[in-house]
Amino acid sequence: MFTDPRRLWRATLAFGALTFALFLVSTVQGVPNCGAPMPSAMLDFELALDRSEFALVLDCAPRLAALDAANVVDLALFMWAYGGLLIFFALAAGVRPWLALTLGALMIGTDFVETVTLRWIAAGWPLFDPALVLPLAVAVRVKFVAIGAAMVLGGLQLWRGSDGTAARSTALLAVIGGLGSVAIIYPEGRMAGTALVAVGWLAITIHAGQRTLRARRAAGA
Repeated sequence: MFTDPRRLWRATLAFGALTFALFLVSTVQGVPNCGAPMPSAMLDFELALDRSEFALVLDCAPRLAALDAANVVDLALFMWAYGGLLIFFALAAGVRPWLALTLGALMIGTDFVETVTLRWIAAGWPLFDPALVLPLAVAVRVKFVAIGAAMVLGGLQLWRGSDGTAARSTALLAVIGGLGSVAIIYPEGRMAGTALVAVGWLAITIHAGQRTLRARRAAGA
């Protein structure tokens, strides 16, 4: 499995399609603003470091409920979807299996810790346990760094083994998106970083589709 590029790109395409289907559903549903729009409400929730920062997000019952519902979807589907996308992309691009799988375990494992912690905080709000801040802060930051590392390493490997402009363009967007993932950790980089990650994931998914279509045409020739 780890040595068959055709299967790896097909898996990348499948997980990428699922990732963007979930992303589109969440975008359509949106997050209530309670008169104070928060375009990065989920990220502000994930990256909050004290009670006042959590209050900015959670002192709005409809928004709290919407974010908690989104975290249920994250636990059930989204973390596995984007995790699969990036694991299989890294493998297909030529990243060593042990490294790709380690980064995948970090992404999914820390996302699990993060999301469970967010649900605990939401369930208890407005009561708040400061002891939850440290594990949340560590988990969310490791997650974004692991996502970034998988994208950068996959992009670099794809560039090295590229067979044309399309592959190199995808590689470049993957690397930029990976850097954007790390930028999300910083308040001033949240919106731009999120956009760069999304573009990187979309480029990877489209490239996987092109590879899959090309392989099918070759097999039918």
